[in-house]
Amino acid sequence: MRLSLARLTGIVGAWGLLTIWTVVYDDILYPLAIFKWGPLYGGGSMAIIAILICVGQLLWYEKTKRDWLGVDVVEKIKMDGVVWVGKLDAWLFGKTSNEGFVNRIRFLIRLIGWSILFIPSRGFLVTLWALNKNDTCAFVALSITQDPFVTTVFLRHGRFDGLRKKDWVIFTASALLCNGYWILRSTVLVEIIKAIWQQMFGHN
Repeated sequence: MRLSLARLTGIVGAWGLLTIWTVVYDDILYPLAIFKWGPLYGGGSMAIIAILICVGQLLWYEKTKRDWLGVDVVEKIKMDGVVWVGKLDAWLFGKTSNEGFVNRIRFLIRLIGWSILFIPSRGFLVTLWALNKNDTCAFVALSITQDPFVTTVFLRHGRFDGLRKKDWVIFTASALLCNGYWILRSTVLVEIIKAIWQQMFGHN
């Protein structure tokens, strides 16, 4: 399947915005809320807000009937995804001489590329493996790495014929798994930071 530039730009842009939002909400706001109000009130409040946002996204996605997440290109990603990551690894880990100004610049670019792309590329491989296995594995992987909205959309396999009971069951189960994971993860992270702070500065 060949993608037009406009289509590819739309998909990349949508995922870029979702990624930025996910980082801000899950990695910054979620831990801050739990730090201030604890996992029950802070985590619970953030979970409710996240679920309401995802419901709005899902309803809007269905209403517009535009596949701006690129579900229709998943099959190509399943086939070629490992090859893409292999090419990326070949570039990231290829031998580069440190002699000469140009080679040093190339080495620095690769080092920066590795620090930014290595962990996301491993996460992509895990998600790709799950998508290739079955819907159950895909459900778990997408719920943990994405959110209930993305999970539900992908497990509908490109349908735009109304939200069925099964879709809402998937959404609800994903919301519970996703937010349970983020509350647990954020709580552990906050407690680790507190312990380190107390060890370093002796604050109670």
